[in-house]
Amino acid sequence: MVKWANYLIVGAVISMLVPFILDYFGWLHNHVFWPLLSIALISAGTLFHVINSAKDKLINSQTILLLSSILVIVVGFSLVQLKIEFAEYILLLGMLLLFVWLFTPNRKAK
Repeated sequence: MVKWANYLIVGAVISMLVPFILDYFGWLHNHVFWPLLSIALISAGTLFHVINSAKDKLINSQTILLLSSILVIVVGFSLVQLKIEFAEYILLLGMLLLFVWLFTPNRKAK
């Protein structure tokens, strides 16, 4: 299940980049499809990771913080592509969550 979750997350990142590549060559016809596909893939991938972590009893605050930051970043970026008002703040929230995850110690001092 982890392998499929990773594939879904990579697919979401690729579907974020595809509109820029297609727009460069002039082949972009349906701009709404790619951000919505990205949101669907990242949601499913994050959900699979949370389910697997809960099943293996490895779920902790670091896991939830990292997965939620990745989810919020991809959703925020997709909403910016869809030109949703104030979507930049959702993207900023995802970046802040990622910085909190980076600077939070994950092991206790010995």
